[in-house]
Amino acid sequence: MGTDDLNIILERWLTPLNDDLPVLYAVGGAVRDHFMGRTLGDIDLVCRNAGGFSRLLADCQDMPTTVVPFTRDRRAACYRVVNRRRPEDFMDVVEMRGPEIEADLALRDFTVNALAIRIGPGGRLKEVIDCLGGRQDINHRILRACYPTALADDPLRILRAARLAAWLGFTIDPGTVEFMKKYAGDLTQTASERITAELLKLLRCRHSLPHIRLLDKTGALGVILPEISATKGCEQNGYHHLDVWEHSLETLAACESIINNPESAFGRAGRAVRDILDRNANLPLLKLAALLHDAGKPQVKHFDPERGRETFHGHARRGAEMAASTAFRLRLSAIDGNLLSLLVRHHMRPVILSQPDVKPATIVKWFREVNDIALLVMVLSVADVTAKSGEKLTRAAKDRFFEWARRTSLYYLESLKTTLSRPNLVNGRDLIDLGLPPGPDLGRILAEIRQKQDLGEITSREKALILAKELIHQER
Repeated sequence: MGTDDLNIILERWLTPLNDDLPVLYAVGGAVRDHFMGRTLGDIDLVCRNAGGFSRLLADCQDMPTTVVPFTRDRRAACYRVVNRRRPEDFMDVVEMRGPEIEADLALRDFTVNALAIRIGPGGRLKEVIDCLGGRQDINHRILRACYPTALADDPLRILRAARLAAWLGFTIDPGTVEFMKKYAGDLTQTASERITAELLKLLRCRHSLPHIRLLDKTGALGVILPEISATKGCEQNGYHHLDVWEHSLETLAACESIINNPESAFGRAGRAVRDILDRNANLPLLKLAALLHDAGKPQVKHFDPERGRETFHGHARRGAEMAASTAFRLRLSAIDGNLLSLLVRHHMRPVILSQPDVKPATIVKWFREVNDIALLVMVLSVADVTAKSGEKLTRAAKDRFFEWARRTSLYYLESLKTTLSRPNLVNGRDLIDLGLPPGPDLGRILAEIRQKQDLGEITSREKALILAKELIHQER
């Protein structure tokens, strides 16, 4: 979409009404994006008797439509008129708040969203109403609260400020930052589902780190992710140059660098990494995992007198448990919560598997356990190592790991993934027919045969049956 799309869309929806229009305005983000030449999001129309106008708008269309009441603003009735043939084609109609449009705009969140355009017959754009200086703030790329208690009236606007600034490439007005600090504690009154939706939108932005840092500075991040508080000031061993929290932020920085250009870290495997990042909520959940991957360290920190340094044994497992609790509190879906926990639990696995004494069978077994999610874990692990610059970690050791991660990811994609997807050469019934009774030995032998199949040591059913007979004989 471009700058003219608002005209085209409104003309298509409103022309059937001819001159039978109420006093009607386009408002909010669509107007902002119209002036910025950006792709339009949802289009909001504001008028009196929004319910009646919604039904009138639906009835006059030459396509099947439906009117859906929904909650966008708890202080104003909202209706969505939907094209049933194309559900992505819709128009939102909102009840005007206050006696005039200026009063309605004054109640909005940020000045760049407090713009209105009067709509004339045929959907033609007429005069612009800008009573709070929104167009000037757009030109100066400033995000400014409409009024002093705008964030107190809906604390979610604190997160929205960070997300919009990241999305639009704007700077948040210093006065608005002070409001964010003042009302950060009020986020505890906001539904978890709303917080999570806004947080994931922020993490989807290409460069979310500066805005995550800002939320941390205002105190808002600590309210929604209390797990991070113990990581601040938690010093680490010689493999690190930062405390746990600053290292986590550096990991997010490295993670974003890889996400924005996966080919730089993974070469030919980069396209597959990009593809899996585009699935579902994988990208923002990976960034959230970067923030939480070492959250378990303060709870397992121990000074080892023999080594003369701090150790953090079991921190990945403890962190995964904490990530699961975080997911539950944020009301993530079961699938998303499991992914977040898995990423934290496995973030050290690539480093462990890259050691020279690790057997190929161990690596194959791990890929069988996590499948494509291994690529997300690889990104997190590479970012984690990138963020380390302690005296005990040499540049050569880091480069060796990066090369292993690139090579092993490509091996999985070009060879192992196909191998793992092939059906078992033998099954439990085959082993029973060979005289092995049901029980734990059956499962163990099947797993051993499958492992040799995955490693390419057996490639036919005949060879698999021969191996099965040998293993059954050994059991006897």
